[in-house]
Amino acid sequence: MQLPSGIEIFGLPTENNYGGNWDLGPTWNYLVMLDKPFLLDTGRLGMEETLLQMMHTVGIDGKDLDSILISHGHENHDGGLAEMAQRTRAEVRAHTVYDRLIRYYPNDAPPDFRFESFIRSL
Repeated sequence: MQLPSGIEIFGLPTENNYGGNWDLGPTWNYLVMLDKPFLLDTGRLGMEETLLQMMHTVGIDGKDLDSILISHGHENHDGGLAEMAQRTRAEVRAHTVYDRLIRYYPNDAPPDFRFESFIRSL
C-alpha cells in the first residue's frame, strides 16, 4: 500500500499455525519503505527465511534493513526476532526486555540453574 505521504508499506504474511484450534491465519508483518527501511514484527520462530524471501521479492535485502520494530509481545509477532536480528544485523527497537531475550547470558543465570547443570540433569 502507499500512504498519502508517498511512503510504501508492504504487508508480509507469515504462517501462524500451532495446531488444533490455534491455526489463526497469517500474522502480518510490515516492511516500511523509508530512507532507512524497517520491519515491523518478525512472525513466529522459524519465519525469518520466509520473511527474507518476501523482502527480496520487493527489492530489499535483509542487510538493507535499518531496524526491526516489535509491536507487542506475542510469539507470532516477536518469536522470530533473535533470528532476524542475527541474520540482518538490524537495530532492534523494542522494549528493553528483548535485549535479554535475544542473547545468551550464562553468567547471569541463578547459581542453582546454570545451563551446564541443566544439560547434565537431562
